[in-house]
Amino acid sequence: MSFTHSGVILHLIGFDQHLLGAVLGVAGLVSAFLIGLALLAYSRRRSWSYLLVTFALATLLIRTVFGFLSLGDLLSATTHHVLEHGLDILAVVLLVGAIYLARAVDETGEKSIE
Repeated sequence: MSFTHSGVILHLIGFDQHLLGAVLGVAGLVSAFLIGLALLAYSRRRSWSYLLVTFALATLLIRTVFGFLSLGDLLSATTHHVLEHGLDILAVVLLVGAIYLARAVDETGEKSIE
């Protein structure tokens, strides 16, 4: 359910702020775990595509940080939404780049970072 405040659509007006904080906390932990797994995979493969996927997953953690900043009234709703959707675009670009680079292989099977 969305509500409007000063002409800005706010997705979570009316929800308990503690619940939102808990959801953001879980999202942060899961994002950090996924980034750890991605870094482990990158350390084994050492390819641009794995690095870009790691960066794409990092955008999830950054979004969570922006959520906490917004929850603490350190970011306006408009700024939060612009940054949030900007990170969506960045994640898509990084994933498309990873897919593209995964197809660009040398004779050993994968183009590595060296």
